[in-house]
Amino acid sequence: MTNSKDNLIAKRYSDALLSLVRENNADVQNINSQLKSIKEVLVTSSDLSSFLSNPIISAEDKKDVVSKLLNDKVDVILINFIKLLIDKERFFAFEEISNIFDAEVDNLNNIQKVSVTSAIELNENLKNRLIEKLSYKLNKNIELVTNVDSDIIAGLIIKIDDNVIDMSLKHKFEEMKKQMIK
Repeated sequence: MTNSKDNLIAKRYSDALLSLVRENNADVQNINSQLKSIKEVLVTSSDLSSFLSNPIISAEDKKDVVSKLLNDKVDVILINFIKLLIDKERFFAFEEISNIFDAEVDNLNNIQKVSVTSAIELNENLKNRLIEKLSYKLNKNIELVTNVDSDIIAGLIIKIDDNVIDMSLKHKFEEMKKQMIK
């Protein structure tokens, strides 16, 4: 999804799902986990995704397939939610709804996802120290996702939401190059 109208649609449906989960005293973490699993299946199964997004196929046929695939595997709230998306012709927003719902659940649980890229694999001690420092600075529980990219030469690149802190040697070299060209 790229446009703001689609983002707004996804946000509204995500908020509605969260309200529905709370009203029914369902386990938010469990619903979120199931939502992520369904999203993964849709991402890996282009046939299923195409079927559910195809405007030629009737809503009833799509809902039948959803029922057969998900009954006894996921919460009925989620099954009915997906059927609602199909009825309202909003299934195209499913992936973004899932992403927004996940972010809202993280917010409820005071969790901040942080992506750290380093030139070499970080050992557990470094990861724990990084989590501790970020947790203190952000006053949140940190969920660290690490990546290795040898192109950065040394240092770290830390991404928190839309903020990037680039402390890599590659970045420093690029900055020095810009200064020399001036």
